[in-house]
Amino acid sequence: MVYIWVNTSDPKFIRELNRLSRQEHANPLEILVKNRYRDWGTLKYSLRSVEKFAPWIRTVHLVTSGQIPYWLNMDNRRINIINHKEIFPNRSDLPTFSSAAIECHLHRILGLSKRFIYMRDDVIFTDTVELSYFYTEYAGYKLQLNKDAMDYCNKLCRMTSVNNGICEQNCATASCEFDGEDCIIVEPLPDYIEPDKIPINSWQASLRHTGFIFNKVLGPKDMIMPIPGPYMLDRDIVSGMTNRLVILERRFTRELKTTSSAKIENNMTFQPVFAYYNYLRDEEQSRNLNIKMTTEWSVLEISHTDLSIRQKDPVVNLLRNIIKRNGTFLVLSNDFPKNVDRESRERIFTQVLEDILPRPSQFEVMKHKAIQDHSIPYQYFV
Repeated sequence: MVYIWVNTSDPKFIRELNRLSRQEHANPLEILVKNRYRDWGTLKYSLRSVEKFAPWIRTVHLVTSGQIPYWLNMDNRRINIINHKEIFPNRSDLPTFSSAAIECHLHRILGLSKRFIYMRDDVIFTDTVELSYFYTEYAGYKLQLNKDAMDYCNKLCRMTSVNNGICEQNCATASCEFDGEDCIIVEPLPDYIEPDKIPINSWQASLRHTGFIFNKVLGPKDMIMPIPGPYMLDRDIVSGMTNRLVILERRFTRELKTTSSAKIENNMTFQPVFAYYNYLRDEEQSRNLNIKMTTEWSVLEISHTDLSIRQKDPVVNLLRNIIKRNGTFLVLSNDFPKNVDRESRERIFTQVLEDILPRPSQFEVMKHKAIQDHSIPYQYFV
């Protein structure tokens, strides 16, 4: 299993992120930019859930910029700390605060299993998970997909119309990258053609950009969207995907370099997990690699509640109910309203997670030592 993690209480992290955000001219429409890099203390509970509900996982690879959680039991042989420097071929791409950049190189982890689970630290198992949830010899790879597909990049242009070899005026908006490489000269459409219901942040824009790349390289197809959660990836297929895309389209080499060198999330990065699912679908349909897969369509419920101070306890109860209904795993949302401060949010998460996962795991140091070390909120290794 692989996690990527960062300690955002680290003053060095905060200074460097602020500097790079200014340098890279961060997207002003990004929703709560700093919250995308918050550590809400969920990794500890995610590991508890792994030990309780997926004990068959042998090794946990924790990929960081050199930070180590103060509570992590470094004597546990199932923990392997990976520094970004160990997996980035080009050291000049570091430091990075882009998850897409890091995900591009996860398959380079030394000693990584052929098939591995990649999971964000805000994903918590809430029920027993067997390997067969992700893969069986009979069904192949089991892909959990979101029914809410990305069909249009603006009100008039389908995603499959960009980079399809036909110049289409309806796609001449920024959200459709001005029809990609289909038009030499095109008159931009008025702003009202752009989507007006969903704010375009860098993550959403980079998903679209990845779709446009696939249109160019593999031919226009509707893109499938994996639901947030644990992902099973095949190390060899990830590597093969990269090599094949480079062979088919030399321009893809530039896309990889752009993503790997990204300092923060931005619109023009390549989303590796999203790309992997779509590549797997394409290969299975074309039978190029003798890949088998089964798709299951899901919808994750998202409740938008007024999280004012007087409603903190009802919110805790609401989250408990969501956990019970969700079944296999829970994804803790980053989309808390601005009126919920960091302390309130951490309290809510802690209450809920302590309720369902109260027992410390073997990934944690002894309680008395953790308390003793808490005065040092972050540690480094070289």
